[in-house]
Formats: sequence, structure tokens, C-alpha cells
Amino acid sequence: MRRVLMVGAATAGLVGSAIGTASAHPTGAPIGPHQLFIGLVNGSRGVEAPVAILVVCPGPGDQTGHPVAGQTLEVLPASSVAGAGTGNTGPSAHQVAAVFGAPPPAGAAAAGVADFHRYGVVKTLATSLVVPCSGTSTVYFVPLPVLPGAQLAPVPVVFANIAAASHLSR
Repeated sequence: MRRVLMVGAATAGLVGSAIGTASAHPTGAPIGPHQLFIGLVNGSRGVEAPVAILVVCPGPGDQTGHPVAGQTLEVLPASSVAGAGTGNTGPSAHQVAAVFGAPPPAGAAAAGVADFHRYGVVKTLATSLVVPCSGTSTVYFVPLPVLPGAQLAPVPVVFANIAAASHLSR
């Protein structure tokens, strides 16, 4: 239990830093070309520490499982001083896709776990998604289409098996 609480406390501290990056593009505004943006996983950018994604894994030794219900993804507009992890929609993007693992190369289509057409829309991470039971990765918020001049916004994540975490607290 200590381990989960420590990760949760670190994640909670980052929510304030993400909120402080709002720009002239209001929440709910459409995503368009030449805009700066940030991606959030469970309300955090993961700038100071990876964001925890809690995973339900069926048993010991399992390599993959499913995200716990209620976890979220979101795209917010960013100011010009938003810093690390800030993306740019580039010359023609009108949507941003959240992609686990390696981002698509320029010119390729992206199969995202969530697609965003407006800022400030919170989407729930699907519990049907298959993710590792442990380890680290990156959720990339990718402006679509992927063209030169566009820049993705990476959010580092750590997968935390809730069964292993509950075992540690006993």
C-alpha cells in the first residue's frame, strides 16, 4: 500500500503544474494548426515522475493485464512557456491521438487509444486495452496528420499491478 500511495502522491503534485499551462485557446475549443498543447494521463504530464497507470493482472507471472477503470487521458492547450512535453499541432493538424509505445513516423496514420478533436475533453482509458503488468513506457499525444513541423507531446508512464501493490501492503 505504501508504494501505491507514494506514486499517487507524486502524481497528485503534478496536476497543479499541468493546470498552469493554459493559453489563449480555451478549454473546449477545437484543435487546429500551429497550436501548442500538452497531453495528460490521469491528470498529469509526468514531467517530474512517470504517471502511474494501475493494471489488473490475473495472476502471478502474467505479463499483461488491463487498466483499472476510471483512468483518464486529456489534451489541453499550452502557453509558449509550457516547457518539456509540449507538443505542436504543426501546419495542418485538427486532432491529437493518444498512442501507447512508439509514435508513428511522419506521414503515417496513427491508431490511437483515444482521439481528441477539442481541448479539455476527458476520455476514459479503455479497460479492454492490453498493457504490461509492470515496467515503464510512454503515451505519445500525436497531432494528426503527422507532418513536418508537428511535434508530439510525450507523457512517461509506469505500469503498476494492483495485485502486486496490495500484496506489498500486507
